[in-house]
Amino acid sequence: MDNSIIGLLVPAPVVAKVKLTPEEKATAKVARDAEKAAAKAALEIANAEKAAAKAALKAAIANMEIPTIPESEKKDTAVKSILRTSSVIKPTKMVWIVAGKNPNAKRKDVIALCESMGIATHTARTQYQLWFSAGKPSPEESPVLSNQD
Repeated sequence: MDNSIIGLLVPAPVVAKVKLTPEEKATAKVARDAEKAAAKAALEIANAEKAAAKAALKAAIANMEIPTIPESEKKDTAVKSILRTSSVIKPTKMVWIVAGKNPNAKRKDVIALCESMGIATHTARTQYQLWFSAGKPSPEESPVLSNQD
């Protein structure tokens, strides 16, 4: 069948236009404006809560005591257990902080320290290598830590 014939056989739906009175139009506009204002207020509250959470996280990281590895301490690596999930907030940034505070420590000692802090083994390995490839920056000059968000 030809498409022009189908259009003749099936009538188009009839849409009735409803005329609103000026009072109904004004009421609808007030309702829309109120919905917009409520959505804007909710967004501002959510943004304020997010900013407060970020500030709290930055303060917690700044106040955290990062241990250093004594030169004489050696970790026995005969039996190796792999930590599969991190239990700290922002584990990648924590590896950069630990590595930056211990720039002369051996790789295995930094990774062992990260694991003892609750950072997953493979996260520690990967982030240590990225830190090392970046030229062993200190925490102050680290590109990962400079844009904390």
